[in-house]
Amino acid sequence: MFKSHDNFISYWPAELYTAVPSRSFFPRGFLWDEGFHQLLIWRWDIHICLDIIGHWLDLMNIDGWIPREQILGAEALSKVSEEFVLQHPTNGNPPTLFLVLHAS
Repeated sequence: MFKSHDNFISYWPAELYTAVPSRSFFPRGFLWDEGFHQLLIWRWDIHICLDIIGHWLDLMNIDGWIPREQILGAEALSKVSEEFVLQHPTNGNPPTLFLVLHAS
């Protein structure tokens, strides 16, 4: 585990259109889950699916990294345990968004 906060990247102001199933319990978007959610949504409405994927891709930083969890806004941040807020840029998830891009 990393002890220094210098190795973490802070969130930047952003919006996120996501398929989080329970915002009251999980007030953040999860990159890993989003690819699987979009496998269903693209069959229902491809335009919504592409819009959601676009929101996630807009969160990519200059190094090509997208934080695994998107905790956007003060209200969401207040509901997330501190241990899940900071994210290290070398930690990532499998690129599940490619599942839906390949399927469509």
